[in-house]
Amino acid sequence: MSIIRWNIVPSFFRTGSILAYPCRLRNLARGMFRGPPRPMVKWLWEVGCPMIRLADLLQATRGRIVAQGPSEVFSGFAFDSRATEPGQLFVAVVTETGDGHDYIPQACAAGATGVLCERPPLADCGAVAIVQVASTREALLAYARYILAERRLEVVGVTGSVGKTTTKEAIASVLSEERTVFRNPASYNGRFGLPIALGGLEPGQEIAVLEMACDALDEIRYLAEITRPRLAVVTRIGHSHLDAFGSLEAIAREKGRLVEALPTDGLAILNADDPWVAAMAKRTRARVVTIGCHHEADYMAQVLTLSPEGTRLLLRHAEGEFEVFLPLIGAHFACSALAAAAVGRHYGLSWEAIGRGLAKVPRLPGRMAWALAVGGANLLDDSHSASLESALAALEALATLKGARRILFLGDIDGLGAHEEETYRAIGYRAAEVADLLVAKGEGARLAAQAALGAGMSSERVHLTYAYEDALRLLQGVLQEGDLLLVKGGASARLERVTQALLRDPATASHVLPRQEGGWRHVRLQRPGRPTWVEIDLDAIAGNVRRLRQIVTPQAQILAVLKADAYGHGASKVARVALNNGTTWLGVACLGEALTLREQGIEAPILVLGFTPAWQARQVVQNNISATVFSTPVAEALSQAARDLGRLRGCTSR
Repeated sequence: MSIIRWNIVPSFFRTGSILAYPCRLRNLARGMFRGPPRPMVKWLWEVGCPMIRLADLLQATRGRIVAQGPSEVFSGFAFDSRATEPGQLFVAVVTETGDGHDYIPQACAAGATGVLCERPPLADCGAVAIVQVASTREALLAYARYILAERRLEVVGVTGSVGKTTTKEAIASVLSEERTVFRNPASYNGRFGLPIALGGLEPGQEIAVLEMACDALDEIRYLAEITRPRLAVVTRIGHSHLDAFGSLEAIAREKGRLVEALPTDGLAILNADDPWVAAMAKRTRARVVTIGCHHEADYMAQVLTLSPEGTRLLLRHAEGEFEVFLPLIGAHFACSALAAAAVGRHYGLSWEAIGRGLAKVPRLPGRMAWALAVGGANLLDDSHSASLESALAALEALATLKGARRILFLGDIDGLGAHEEETYRAIGYRAAEVADLLVAKGEGARLAAQAALGAGMSSERVHLTYAYEDALRLLQGVLQEGDLLLVKGGASARLERVTQALLRDPATASHVLPRQEGGWRHVRLQRPGRPTWVEIDLDAIAGNVRRLRQIVTPQAQILAVLKADAYGHGASKVARVALNNGTTWLGVACLGEALTLREQGIEAPILVLGFTPAWQARQVVQNNISATVFSTPVAEALSQAARDLGRLRGCTSR
């Protein structure tokens, strides 16, 4: 025991962060939580091991023990049976997409030693503690409220449309210089995720820095009621979750619930550069401190240098000027540094300590993460999530950093609602100014590509793809020594499926790319608009066309017939994939379908296979479309239209 106590355990506990504990704890004591001796439980509790005590859970939730297991403590909450680890408490949650109760046996088989559920499992789960509650969701919230009050942690709440996670990490890094700090990991930041994260609280921690997100009305107010923050940081209001809230005004109203919840002796830290955030000063009884780069504020920042290593800043305050280094790439991260400095000074940290803490802020996967790419190029991955503001900020970094050529790989962005076209248009216009090449993947990104073309970017510099394999082959073919590739897209775009193959060292994927956890490796279908649907596998279509290209002679031309708008799933997407992989011609049923493809920027030869009436002859000729002729009057009409437009050409008879 002395070896474990002094050689292994101290190195684990010195991290001071729940982000570091799962793998080390698992290796240290894979079997420890299956009925550990009471002295060991007490010792681990005292030195700071993250644990959920059964007694606390019962006290907080008023739950009922259905089955008594040997474990009285659990190493954390789990809600996904595929990612459950030994010693965890599995929470069976009913969601819109599934019922966690169906996966209790799998979670127990994976090593869960406790279950929180609404109805006990019918199958025998072995020696596992089972606690039954009326609602697992409400039980988690009750536990969160109870444990924060019982531990008497002071809470720093962080919200906003963009920059929440990096700001949370910057604040926690600074405070960790002199305090013991908890922060919610990854994106465990909502009504369900935040209580899950609090299962990792350690005894002795003094301050909890909690990121709070929302995609529904009153969610921030509810989280504030549970956590009772004394400090609140609001980063920026932007175009995120517009499909849920409808307008920036509604988003600001919701995010401002956090400052409304502050006590009179609390502190609100607001971004003076954002008028929506600055206006929140009128909504709180707490003292207000402002931060900003462009408008007068209590804490201000100036970007001195920007490089692959990070951003050097000059912070200005009434106490003086202080130069700091932030190992994050982008001028937009200055807001995070300012918020961390303001929180640090509130807790009495010196500027020297603040500087040390900022220099230790971790780089997070998918958030302007730098890596070496194939072909001697460099890669900047910012594909964890996307909004108009974060995309423009990433493009500003792309414009500032050095590169032989600057290339943007853009995917679709989630949650834009009615603001979709204006968002992609703004991104496309800026990309035309900054990027040497634009590779767009997806239907939404297509709008940005069209905007870039409209802004003067030549068609040779703009490439549109829909299949992952197409995007990968294209990028592999264009990347050269010294190029800088920016990867930007929303979570649903899953651009990491492409960029993972572009990394020079695949072993760095977990440090650079988002969504590398096991659960993300399973197939995930988009939610359909109706109960039954067909999902077109564009990568399979790409593979089939390439195989046909291998089979036929090099001189042979392939015509891909798009049937009935690709059965309702987007003729333009299927057409692009077919053309990118060796198809020469496209076949459609009617002129309307051909015109839709032309409107989407497809210039390949198109043959209308169905009947084309004489009155459509001029449109056929104007748009360089080939028509199947079924009668003499139609042939005459096409001939006359060609003469009128000066586009006479031959015809083929079959």
